[in-house]
Amino acid sequence: MPEPSNRDSPSSATTQSTRRSITIFIMTLERSPLSNTGSGGHGCASLPARPFRPGSFPSQVDESLELRALSQPARQTRIKSGPGWRTGLTPAGDHSNSLTVMTGLLSIDEDGAVELLTDEAEGEKFKATNYVDVATDGMIYFTDASYKYNNEEFIWDFLEGRPYGRLLSYNPSTKETKVLVRDLYFANGVTVSSDQSFVIFCETFMRRCRKFHLQGEKKGSIENFIDNLPGAPDNIRYDRQGHYWIGLVAGITTASNLAIRYPFAFYLKRDGNLGEVRSEFTMHKWRRILRMTPEYGIYRIILLSTGQPYILKLHLPHPYPTIRTESITSITHVMSESSAQDSLSSATQAVRRSTSSSWPLNFLLFSILAPVAVALLVLYQLDPFDPAPLPLHEISHRVAAAPRRNDQMLKGSEFIGVGVLAAPEDVAYDSKSGVIYTGCADGWVKRVTLNESAADSVVENWVNTGGRPLGLAHGHNGDVLVADTEKGLLRISEAGEVELLTDEAEGVKFKLTDAVDVAKNGMIYFTDASYKYSFHDFIWDVLEGRPHGRLLSYDPTTKETKVLVPDLYFANGVAVSPDQNFVIFCETVMRRCKKFYLQGEKRGHVENFIDNLPATPDNIRYDGEGHYWIGLATEITVSWDLALRYPFIRKWLAIMEKYTAGKPHMEKNSGVMAVNLEGEPIDHYSDPGLSLISSGIKIGNYLYCGSIVYPYIIRFDLEHHPAQATT
Repeated sequence: MPEPSNRDSPSSATTQSTRRSITIFIMTLERSPLSNTGSGGHGCASLPARPFRPGSFPSQVDESLELRALSQPARQTRIKSGPGWRTGLTPAGDHSNSLTVMTGLLSIDEDGAVELLTDEAEGEKFKATNYVDVATDGMIYFTDASYKYNNEEFIWDFLEGRPYGRLLSYNPSTKETKVLVRDLYFANGVTVSSDQSFVIFCETFMRRCRKFHLQGEKKGSIENFIDNLPGAPDNIRYDRQGHYWIGLVAGITTASNLAIRYPFAFYLKRDGNLGEVRSEFTMHKWRRILRMTPEYGIYRIILLSTGQPYILKLHLPHPYPTIRTESITSITHVMSESSAQDSLSSATQAVRRSTSSSWPLNFLLFSILAPVAVALLVLYQLDPFDPAPLPLHEISHRVAAAPRRNDQMLKGSEFIGVGVLAAPEDVAYDSKSGVIYTGCADGWVKRVTLNESAADSVVENWVNTGGRPLGLAHGHNGDVLVADTEKGLLRISEAGEVELLTDEAEGVKFKLTDAVDVAKNGMIYFTDASYKYSFHDFIWDVLEGRPHGRLLSYDPTTKETKVLVPDLYFANGVAVSPDQNFVIFCETVMRRCKKFYLQGEKRGHVENFIDNLPATPDNIRYDGEGHYWIGLATEITVSWDLALRYPFIRKWLAIMEKYTAGKPHMEKNSGVMAVNLEGEPIDHYSDPGLSLISSGIKIGNYLYCGSIVYPYIIRFDLEHHPAQATT
């Protein structure tokens, strides 16, 4: 991602240090004298009774959001531009029984003097001024989470389910306030992109972040930045290292998911307020922070902070590999001993209040969940998805265990191309040039020039296929063969010209062209993982449990495409043996690799090469030193094993994938296994913190690994972190 031209420059830093004021948000908080809180001011004030008619949240992204750019003169107050600080509160008056807060967009100079910049737009007063960021040209962008409910009443905004939020701008020169985007479902965090071309804003209740273009051809238009987040987004920050960090207030629980989908679930009232529901929604113990690359989406979620009155400090290994609880080296509570005791006392009282008044919520949940359970059973019967039993009897009962093992692979790993390699699925090494070729999620086939230092490796955009390149192989004339899941089998010449070789066989189009290798005689062998499901729907192929995969060949001389082996369970990696006698191919779902004989007495026959692998195989590569390296996407956990054995479990997973936020995360302990020419395991490298490793190849003393989720290539030091004997 390009770094900002001004914000991070030395000259900009100098300018900022001489500015006299900062911009800060003060959220709406108008509270009457506190009563019946029982927690020293930490409790919830009663909400007024009112007619309540919840609306329905939109089930899909509304692409027809109405944009407004109407000017509204701000109050004629003077502002001196400066760098932006985010959400904050300024208390005043008697803290014992009241809290007075200035509302709107404020400027605070270095002497602490507060100046109101704006508190309304289009005739609507701000009720929940939320978040702010400042562009390099001084323009201020901020959100009003709701013009109907204030901060203390935010739960009403959620329960009502109507869009009262707005994204706004304030021009310090003209004192003009504009509504850029209206009708947002609780507008929250906002940040200007590093190149100043757009501003990102979060919609908490829709679990998404969107971007509003500030310049160029798309000026004034809105696009999704990321949606369907695993939690409700709050603030978003850019770390100037190519990543945005999004605070996730809470995960999507069954109760909250039902409430979002069914407005009738919001009708619990007691004396005109929703105290019981409110306590359940607000007493979240943990907040999660989601880190993502701006171009390619999510690639890390970590536990970071709590909803407690202190700050947590989490030490992250650099440059942020997958974080496990074992990797958290320390958490520093920035609070005094007395405040810790006060917090514990307040929390204890809050739990007691919640427990004593929880029976209405329990009754509500039972009244909702009982018919939902019945509905789920009916849904199971009516849903047309029909998974089939897998032929597990074909797999031997003995797991292929390697005599040497290293199950802490991350400890010896470095990362190449962090942030510029979007899910590099395969790694194809050209020993003549010392360059790795890899296909990325953004459509680019990229070249990585290796250096002794991982940080000095150079990444170059070479050719964009216009699809999603997966497997790659070097041809005999300087060309590169590409298995593009969207285009088919491609050839890229040395000059970068792309040619489609084939995209169908026996009248059936490829849906998931996956891996490729080239024999010495020029014959090309490749796989179509599924002729029914595309790459983005591959999980459905796994859940259905039917053999839609094929091993194929393409003859460059005759232009003929042949199906060598049909009816494979997600055909994946492919590698021609060094003696050219057979081609090895992987069946991911069946956890095995088989070989198809190309010559000799067994020509045309299929035999096992290795089966009952400890994890699902992806790509396979020969290193020229007597070993094949098999990428292992995820180990077979108890839950995966049960799902593979019993079709009804796979159907439930499919229903979850189709009608809810998705199936549970079941992928872990990914890695690479080395086997000899006979298919016997030699070494196994893995780590509980890795998932969906798709390929691996030994180059010198290092193992280079690709994946379909990480934004880098993993380089593992085999010399200093070798696998150790397991006996």
